Amino acid sequence: MKARIMILSLVVSLQASAAGLVVEASNVVGARELQAKIAAARVSDAQTFATVAQLSRDADTLFAKRRGGVVAPMGRTFKQLGPQALLPMLELLAFDAANVPATEGGRLTLTVGLLEAVGALQSDVAAPVLEAVLANLTVSPLVTRAAADAYGFLQTDDAASRLLVLSLPRTAHGRAVREGMGSCRRAVIAKRLGDAVMEATEVREQVEAARALGDVGNAWAWQTPGVTAKREEAEVRRTAAAALVRAFVARTGDARQAASNALLVVNANETHSLILAALVNANAEQKAALTELQARLEQNPVR
Repeated sequence: MKARIMILSLVVSLQASAAGLVVEASNVVGARELQAKIAAARVSDAQTFATVAQLSRDADTLFAKRRGGVVAPMGRTFKQLGPQALLPMLELLAFDAANVPATEGGRLTLTVGLLEAVGALQSDVAAPVLEAVLANLTVSPLVTRAAADAYGFLQTDDAASRLLVLSLPRTAHGRAVREGMGSCRRAVIAKRLGDAVMEATEVREQVEAARALGDVGNAWAWQTPGVTAKREEAEVRRTAAAALVRAFVARTGDARQAASNALLVVNANETHSLILAALVNANAEQKAALTELQARLEQNPVR
């Protein structure tokens, strides 16, 4: 009874402060039930909550000491805490960020690190919070990209459908979703990224779209237990390779190099035939580049 009273007290407290680093509880579907789970977990495993809180207080210092980059790396540190850290991390993101970092860089560092660690756990429990983050159009593109990556790891039909819709607008938010959703290794996502790599007009966007295609079709990743839609592997990798060959032919410079690098990562069986088909209508410069690409693929360490 005493423990139950304590849990109810914590739920009331959470509801009173229901605003996290990125979203408010009112924007999280099933917030009350999730807050109850968090409160119960805090009673049974207070140490993990304390550890997550302590790590979050280091964000400002880590950001100040970073060596380049927009944020300091924190994801790996949170990942090392294991599955029991999921609820404390979700609490920080959506329900209770009373002790947020003082600097914008620290807050961004902490948010991205938490999202990376939450995504690695591939837990459906996190879905409502990640959906709320993705629906927030006011956050940094880095946060949106990290949330899309984390949400994509769920690889469910719902996740794929939601990411597809969010990726359609030609906005900074839509672009961040596209850049992060390669973790959702589903055929519909591969097709959307294939369209996106050709739609992109700015070099940096072309590079990131190619990298996302490399991610969705990653040959090594498809062999891991974390990829759940195994039946779609051949289609996803074939779709990614076809789009990357098209991008390789159409682009030059950094964008072409990114497509080449991604093709090595995808390592689809159809790549050789795709290159041969592309050679038919290629100009002299493209033919030379495609010949070099073929030679590079033959030395691919992934093979």
